Amino acid sequence: MYTIIDKFKDTFFHTTSKYDLSAWEHMPDTELPVYGIYHIFCDKDWQKMVSGQIDHLKSSGLFERSTKLYVSIIAHNDEDIAELRRIVGDDSKLEIIADGRDPRKFEYPALQFLRRKCIGEDCLVYYFHTKGITYQNLSTTDRKFNNFKRNIEAWRLMMEYFLFDKWKVAVNLLSGSRLAAADGPQRRPIDGERFDVYGCYRFPPPPMQYYLYAGNFWWARALYVRTLPDFDESRMAGDRFFAEEWLFRGNPKSFSAFDTLADIYCVDMVPSLYRSDMKASFWERAKFTLRYNFVKLCRHGFCYDYKEVCQKRYQRIKG
Repeated sequence: MYTIIDKFKDTFFHTTSKYDLSAWEHMPDTELPVYGIYHIFCDKDWQKMVSGQIDHLKSSGLFERSTKLYVSIIAHNDEDIAELRRIVGDDSKLEIIADGRDPRKFEYPALQFLRRKCIGEDCLVYYFHTKGITYQNLSTTDRKFNNFKRNIEAWRLMMEYFLFDKWKVAVNLLSGSRLAAADGPQRRPIDGERFDVYGCYRFPPPPMQYYLYAGNFWWARALYVRTLPDFDESRMAGDRFFAEEWLFRGNPKSFSAFDTLADIYCVDMVPSLYRSDMKASFWERAKFTLRYNFVKLCRHGFCYDYKEVCQKRYQRIKG
């Protein structure tokens, strides 16, 4: 039973959970093809974010390992499509599977294709998108809104780290391969626990049941994706958030490489809190914990919702 004492300890001493992933860092040995599915929304100056994500995908080694990168893009014109091809560079790996002009389609064309791909072929898939693009490309001198933008960008970079840089971990977890427990060079891949999906920042935090990877960057096995429901047209038209919850509709065996109790819209997720090659200082951990508890106190004690206030600022600045 989750007690009030447990909640107190978590609130002040376990606001983040950073896990040892070394057992899955070895080069995967699987014949399954790996496909990337990427949703792009071409808001103002979209090229900057997409260039950064493609560069990160390539520098991590995942682009090279990928059999194909499928892209769903909501563009303004044909010039956007040409610019995307220039950014990616390797046209043999790029395939545009949806090219629309209606932003109300949201992420659904990409996810519909992903589901069809998994039904037709045994494979591993990873999914990502231009998280926060509508906020990032809005220039303002509003300090609070700029801090909000910074938090969203830091969140996206965290998700990219676990999706791209830790791709070997993802493939090994989904394939059921891990290193033996022996220390030193004797460590060898052995059969291990196999997961259906992999990502970071599962939500909501315990003791409630998880129903999504917050931010919607993840990996999955085709065998699991086949168990997921198809997309209902009426729901797609009126509920963009179902795209985030869809992955967990089959009750997957899920793995999360990093978790936090915080709403990352409201805190700055510095890399040292989650990267395996960095260690957070006492001040960095304390600052994160204090900010998390301050935001929670404002919301529950004074009915001040930081995220809602910043979203209203966005509407005012944009308008």
